[in-house]
Amino acid sequence: MVFLTGITGLVGSFIADFLVHNGYQVKALIRNATNQKFLNPNITFIEGDLLDPLLLNHEIDGCEYVIHCAAIISFSSNKINDMMLVNIEGTKNIVNASILNKVKKLVHISSIAAIGRDPKTLTITENAQWTESTLNTNYAKSKYLSELEVWRGTEEGLDTIILNPSVVLGVGNWNKSSSKLFKYVFDEKPFYTKGNINIVDVRDLAAIVVKALSSTKTNERYIVSNAVVTYKSFFDQMAKRFNKKSPQILVTPWMAAIAWRVEGIKAFFTQKEPLVTKETAHQSQSAFVYVNEKVIADFNHQFIPLSDTLDWACQAYLAK
Repeated sequence: MVFLTGITGLVGSFIADFLVHNGYQVKALIRNATNQKFLNPNITFIEGDLLDPLLLNHEIDGCEYVIHCAAIISFSSNKINDMMLVNIEGTKNIVNASILNKVKKLVHISSIAAIGRDPKTLTITENAQWTESTLNTNYAKSKYLSELEVWRGTEEGLDTIILNPSVVLGVGNWNKSSSKLFKYVFDEKPFYTKGNINIVDVRDLAAIVVKALSSTKTNERYIVSNAVVTYKSFFDQMAKRFNKKSPQILVTPWMAAIAWRVEGIKAFFTQKEPLVTKETAHQSQSAFVYVNEKVIADFNHQFIPLSDTLDWACQAYLAK
């Protein structure tokens, strides 16, 4: 039995599918039982919250494995407190319940953001150390601090694997998270930035999670990323598949600075998350490259080519 958090998200939903396909039974924590998307006898839904340690202790009892991928992803200043609480305290509760119930392994889905970004080091491996920098978002800090809870668990005898995926591409709700990138191009938005984007297919991430469960590897972290391309090339490839006009206007740093300020004013009056924030505007100009050699070697994994990922995802979004 696997205890899974985050099943309603893009990553969690694909992990659940891969677990069931590989013969695992899944117990999934869900905040609202009416949001169930799976009609599968191998999945049991538990309505509850990451901030309820007593519930977690009770429901993880009898589970051999725990996969924790629930988190708040936000770059809006008004979500910082909630994000820090859920991402850090929620992970702490998962770790404590896993230790208490002596699970065989906890797989924690983190982010490349948690490794930290040093402007002097553009090529990043698992050996990189967290460095305070203006390039680190509040989301990155929340994931870094949540990882510290996982490492604390290893010190207390818990076998763990931390996976640090880059931007995850897949077929989901294109009004949420990284899937917004597809809608951005489909809607023929005109702007692109000079930075790089590191990406991974959600199916690769889900497959590696399943491999991590059965692997003898423990107490390790792995960057899970496939390709790195410029935003211009990435958008051009999507636009071609959608038969849409690709973004043509390069956003300079001063243009980005104006954009996040304007979006901040709009968000104040509409009470909606801004499309661009100071953090995302700054980050989109960067050119970091995340190295995936360790995950390939340790899990003997062959990544899906970016062209195949875009073919699959763009066709699915067009069909919708």
